[in-house]
Amino acid sequence: MSLRTITLAFLVLAAAPSAVACTCITQPLEKSFAASAFVFRARITAAKEVRAGKNEHIAIDVDIREMLKGKKLSVPTLTTRFEGVCGLPMTIGREYLLFIGSDGRVWLCSGSQELSPSNQNVLSKARTLARATIGVRSLR
Repeated sequence: MSLRTITLAFLVLAAAPSAVACTCITQPLEKSFAASAFVFRARITAAKEVRAGKNEHIAIDVDIREMLKGKKLSVPTLTTRFEGVCGLPMTIGREYLLFIGSDGRVWLCSGSQELSPSNQNVLSKARTLARATIGVRSLR
């Protein structure tokens, strides 16, 4: 095996993890809120894998419980990538605080997260930010 082959193999292996893995810099909630077109609390009602060439993603149906920023989505179907490429792992039936861009995509790096009894303070902080900017509209 030549030195050139070994070097090329090393470069391919060294680049592979970063090409497939997702790396996020944790942002303060205020930055996530400001950077998002939509922020809301929602329950995941359905999910379906869509494999169309390079456009592989998961279509997610949500029941929006509370809008914190932006207008209510007319078609509450969002998309996320698979976990390895910055998709947010989600479970049908659970509630999430979602920070969504204008493209309707849910990203791991956007600040979106599952809501649980241990992190309800995140929802409280998001509500405080919403009140400070536009007011909260409950959709119950």
